[in-house]
Amino acid sequence: MKKTLILFLLLSFSILGFSQSLNMSLVGSYQSTWNNSRGSDVWGWVDGNGTEYALVCLRDRFSVVNLSNPASPTEEFYIDESTNYQSNWRDVKTYGNFAYVTTEAYEGLLIVDLTDMTGNTYWRVSTFTNLNNGSSVYFLAARNIYIDENGIAYIFGASDPALPANDPTQPNGVIFLDVANSPTNPEYLGGWQDYYTNDGMVRGDTLWASCMGEGEFFSVDVSNKANPIVMGQHSSPTGFTNNCWISDNGNYLFVSEEVSNGYIASYDVTDLNNIFEADRIQSNPGTTSSPKNVIVDGNFLVCSYYRDGTVIYDITFPDNMIEIAYFDSFSGSGGGYDGCWGIYPFLPSNLILATDINTNPTGNGKLNIYSGQFQQGCYAQGIVTDASNSNPINGVNIEILTTQTTTTTNISGDYQIGVASSGSYDIVFSKPMYASDTVPVNLTNGVILPLNVSLDPVPAFGITGTITNSSGTGLSNAEVLIYNANISQ
Repeated sequence: MKKTLILFLLLSFSILGFSQSLNMSLVGSYQSTWNNSRGSDVWGWVDGNGTEYALVCLRDRFSVVNLSNPASPTEEFYIDESTNYQSNWRDVKTYGNFAYVTTEAYEGLLIVDLTDMTGNTYWRVSTFTNLNNGSSVYFLAARNIYIDENGIAYIFGASDPALPANDPTQPNGVIFLDVANSPTNPEYLGGWQDYYTNDGMVRGDTLWASCMGEGEFFSVDVSNKANPIVMGQHSSPTGFTNNCWISDNGNYLFVSEEVSNGYIASYDVTDLNNIFEADRIQSNPGTTSSPKNVIVDGNFLVCSYYRDGTVIYDITFPDNMIEIAYFDSFSGSGGGYDGCWGIYPFLPSNLILATDINTNPTGNGKLNIYSGQFQQGCYAQGIVTDASNSNPINGVNIEILTTQTTTTTNISGDYQIGVASSGSYDIVFSKPMYASDTVPVNLTNGVILPLNVSLDPVPAFGITGTITNSSGTGLSNAEVLIYNANISQ
């Protein structure tokens, strides 16, 4: 009986350990027919009757899942890719009633008519007419796809149309296809082939390209599809630039780094000649976890993290991003390319879709359907000064106790900090050679608390004495070290 109880407790702890959540709940999931198939990206689609669907990419299929009952979703159909087109990388976007799927399995572009829920109406297209000169161009493998509001599909990591598909000099940049005028036979408009482009997105006439090999993102003017022009560029914190998404007002770009200990960073892009980093954040600092994808949804940033699940940040103030919700769907932690891959937050129901590559190191791909109970974060900001002279203090460590939230003051003594939930907290301000100060505060969702703090410098002091050897004889030129946890001199 005792061993049974211990086993039960261990199993309970294990389950709770990887199903931790904050301000998010699991509504439903689907994976029952996806035996031994890894998941990749996900997108959403709504038919003319308002029925919501999840479009799920897997290693051996493209699956369409009906979300009429999100607690018990059903697979409407799938297109079998297991014979010729298996790949761990598959991406999907929609325009109108069609889904457009790219893969690195040398399939070209899979185009699926979503009005036919038998799954029998689809095309595989790899050759496209060049509207500039009437010639034929093609691609077979591609990493990702994005379709803008005008029905232009941007194929990332695709073959340069001027070179054979197997040419070793392929830069694998971006190909532009018109899917609005000819949905099942897209026409080639142009491309940007300066660098290998892993992923990106487009708003208006601006392409935001994530170039992992360069460790940078690029802002590209694509108003003339035949002659794209780079307008600005910037590196990401660790130089492993994976994907990006522009804010609704176009002023900030959010970038993910697909690498252990990578960051999600925000950049002020209001002046493309002076792009600068506004903030950076990690879901679990120090655990080597890796972000995958980011999508902006109004004032929220929806993120997929390998091994950390789905994470939501409040980006109302892009220079003070706050983690406000998460759902950890993977049974492990730390580094590794397992767990959550794709996210989609734009369904009318406000459900959030997320796909797992696997649910444990050997599991199948999985679709998770979440509801969010989150709202704006709680903010505190101000300036920290020296109480003796009112000068700002740089490098003051600021910590909200009972949380993992910390920050430091900048050269002007300014700071910003925040948490997900309202309540009473103690904020500690500390720096070597200053007396620490603990300030009790009440933080409220959606409210900025002004909080200026003055720290008292530690008074200068000295000591005198005599240094002797074991025999009591005084020693000349002896070195004396004064130290504690904060100072050493």
